[in-house]
Amino acid sequence: MARIGGTLATTNPTSQSDLWTGTKRDFYALYWSGLSMVEDRQVEIGIINLERSLRNFARSSGTHRSVRDRVYCLALAMQSSIGLSWKVHLTEGPELPNKEREQQKRCNVEVELNSADSKLTED
Repeated sequence: MARIGGTLATTNPTSQSDLWTGTKRDFYALYWSGLSMVEDRQVEIGIINLERSLRNFARSSGTHRSVRDRVYCLALAMQSSIGLSWKVHLTEGPELPNKEREQQKRCNVEVELNSADSKLTED
């Protein structure tokens, strides 16, 4: 999921549409099956928010930046999950810059679908 998220965050959906489409397909394959077996609640919320950002973006009511931001939030959730389950402290180190701390605060905000149609469908 980390690789898939990284590709979604860094791929230009317009000029690299084949890569974008294939990566979204890979995302949904994990979303609907494999990830559910291993995710904790924090990762689940991160995945749901990323999926909502992808749907908003597909409807032209969201930005690629919002997708990128949600990939970052998912990465933080996965880092926390690994740290808790492996009993390691992955967040030790120098203090984060203000910009990073502000981004982390936004990770706690639920993504709202920008359309009245909240039915879960893939493009």
